[in-house]
Formats: sequence, C-alpha cells, structure tokens
Amino acid sequence: MPNEKKQISWLGRLFQEHPFLGTQLWKRVVICFNTPAFALVPNDYFRKEYAKSYLELVQGKLADTDQLTHQQVKRIEARNVFAVEKILWEWLLNTYTPQLPVFLHQTNALIEGTLRLSMLGKNATLITFHFEDNFVTITITTSEHLLFCNKFGYNTSADMVYFTMFVLDSLQLIPENIQGYLYGEITPYSDDYQLLQKFLPHLYFGKNPLKLILGTAFEDLPEHRYFSLYNIFFATPTLSK
Repeated sequence: MPNEKKQISWLGRLFQEHPFLGTQLWKRVVICFNTPAFALVPNDYFRKEYAKSYLELVQGKLADTDQLTHQQVKRIEARNVFAVEKILWEWLLNTYTPQLPVFLHQTNALIEGTLRLSMLGKNATLITFHFEDNFVTITITTSEHLLFCNKFGYNTSADMVYFTMFVLDSLQLIPENIQGYLYGEITPYSDDYQLLQKFLPHLYFGKNPLKLILGTAFEDLPEHRYFSLYNIFFATPTLSK
C-alpha cells in the first residue's frame, strides 16, 4: 500500500502541473491498463457475477487491493476481464468524475490493431508480436477473426521463440504461410528479432495504423514502437447517442 500511495501522490502532482491533463473539458477519458493477467470470455458465456472466477482461473486469487473490471472487446463477441489497483481505480474515477472514464486493457488495443491489419490482408493469417521488457503479447488473426491472444513472460529469446512455435503448432499453422509484424520494444539488432526471423520467413516491422493522422512531432519515432497506444483510439467502444 505505501508504494501505491506514493504513485497516487506523484500522479496528483503531475495532474496539477500539466497544462491540460487534469482539465475537466474532455469529452471522453479512456484509460488503458497494462497488466500481466487478463481473461477473454465470449459474450455467450460471460456472467458479471462470475467475472472474478474467470480471472482467478488465470492469475490465482485476487488480492483485497485489486479492483475487478471488464470491458467489451470492440470487434469480437467477448469481454476482457482484468484487475487493477483499487486505490488507483478510485483515484481516476474521482479525478475524472464528469466524464466517467472508460477502462481498457492493453490487449483490447492489440486485438483491435491486429484485426485492422487483417482487413488489409484479406484471407491471410497474421501474427503480431508486441514486446515490452521481458514480456511479449502474441495475437493471431485470420480472415478478420481472432484466433489467439496471450501474454508471455520470458527470460531468453529462445524461450520466446519456443512459446511462439508452440502456439503455431497448437493451432496447426504453418510458419511459411503466416505474415508476422513486430511492435513495441524491439529493434532489427535485437536477439529476439534475429532468432525469430529464422522461424518466420515473412516477418516485418510494423507501421503506424492507417487512418491515424500524426503530427510532425511523431516523425522521428519508430513507427512500430507505439502500436498499442495508437490503437486505443480504435479499440474504445463507440459513444452511445
């Protein structure tokens, strides 16, 4: 709890000092969380009263300091269940009370981004990798349908490649028939890329999402770097009229 209170104190100062972050003039506020555990549950099987049980199957028992939440995944008939720190969740609700924030999980954005790529690939099977620290989120789609999405922690590039090939083998997918795109914290010189390209012949570094107009301040940023951030816009549920 002391660390969480320090984070809230830091956020409070940031919001006070930032020129527009803490304003109440926003039409809508969307907050995206990046947590290791999440559970995708088809709408036909989802029951709000069982949401905690769904997530505990993935991450074990929730702590008293966890706040359970869930959000519809925009392009698929499923809800994404995850937990955030309760003190942070309450602070955000109190800070943006007039707008009633929308809470998303990072995988909502990654699924949306991959499905948007799938629209361009027609019937191609696509796999996207989103790297960060010692985690990679693998998302696979075909014909605009989600086949797989999961987040893996790993210590070596060999571990990461093993997880990748295990997933492809489980789905009976042939690497030579798949288009792969890399996003996040990865470079052409990284061990992850150097090893992964030996197993996936059609592997590319991703680009900025189409239909997203970015200013000149973004020109020097690698296009593959902020895939999840950019796709939050497309992953946010439409405002009801």
